[in-house]
Amino acid sequence: MQPAIISCIFAFILRHTNSHNTHYSTYLTKCSLCVSYLIHTGVEMADNNIPSVILPVFFYRSENGREPVRDWLKGLGRPDTLTIGEDIRVVQKGWPIGLPVCRPLGDGIYEVRSSLPNGRIARILFCFYNKTIVLLHGFIKKTNKTPIGDLRLARERRDNINRMREA
Repeated sequence: MQPAIISCIFAFILRHTNSHNTHYSTYLTKCSLCVSYLIHTGVEMADNNIPSVILPVFFYRSENGREPVRDWLKGLGRPDTLTIGEDIRVVQKGWPIGLPVCRPLGDGIYEVRSSLPNGRIARILFCFYNKTIVLLHGFIKKTNKTPIGDLRLARERRDNINRMREA
């Protein structure tokens, strides 16, 4: 897989929201894979002083360099971005995790379920690549079922990552 297919999420959330919970042992370093800043958390001490592994989270990057989830998040307001970022962080720190925060959709696609402050419902569809969460698609949910077009798009992006891995 070409490293440019994914890029870091939490540096974006830090820049976009200008806030971060400082009790995490994190630091910023230049990410040679995606030429952005990556927050390396590696291992964090849980409340009971038992180390817990935190999964890295990256944006899917298309072949033309677009990062659709990043672009979508930029279009949302700060409260929405913070809520979605916190829910992604819960999945990142607590995997495997289930409802109400996360749900499997089949074929290796999962959704992060966020209830936004203004009553809207957001979904981020993701998959795994080498113990890394890759955010494939984000949308505001308007119906009870996940729209087939959104699920199809997430699968296409996941398949693109798998093709790049095989190349």
